[in-house]
Amino acid sequence: MDILDVLDSVLNALKEAYRSKRQDVSISLLARCLRSTWYRIQTGRDVITNAVLYGSERHHWAERHLPAELEKYGFRCMPEVRVEYSGVSGFIDLLCEKDGLQYAVELKFTSVPHAGNAFLEWYRRQLKYYIAVVGAVGVLILMDFNLEQSYKEIIALADHEREQVLKELKERYEIIKSGLKPPPEKGPWCKFCYYRIQCMAQELA
Repeated sequence: MDILDVLDSVLNALKEAYRSKRQDVSISLLARCLRSTWYRIQTGRDVITNAVLYGSERHHWAERHLPAELEKYGFRCMPEVRVEYSGVSGFIDLLCEKDGLQYAVELKFTSVPHAGNAFLEWYRRQLKYYIAVVGAVGVLILMDFNLEQSYKEIIALADHEREQVLKELKERYEIIKSGLKPPPEKGPWCKFCYYRIQCMAQELA
């Protein structure tokens, strides 16, 4: 078997693994509108745009450099830390520690790095899920693609809030696991949604 035959077998295996992964439900997906998550699972396809590509490239770059910069101020950080709760998992961008406190850092690259971002509610919810699972303080950072502007928030949960957040996470996971189409969660994100036309058509039907 030559290298081309080997590569055919390897790439086919990767294709099947990727197809299977598209059916997975992550914490980040549960932070979004559940109907959009349901559509994504049903189609088995990711929506790839230039903004997504730019964001992914900047994200990987920041994960390589941010820990070293934070270390200069006494923080110890680990990138891409996997967390799991009640059968659903996700990855914290950076999990840092200093003076006995843990910080879960979530990075988002966007053309709207300020409080008017249409997806800010999703970003906050995702981070709340992470910090509820690991018991950390949340740090949300929105940055523009040129890393020139940023918006930052600190999120902390009291014990009773943590319990409520974990309950919500489990409930949303159960909704998606049921396979039934969830109701739309209408908000400023709707006009950017890839599935908005079919979603609106079904609501009007």
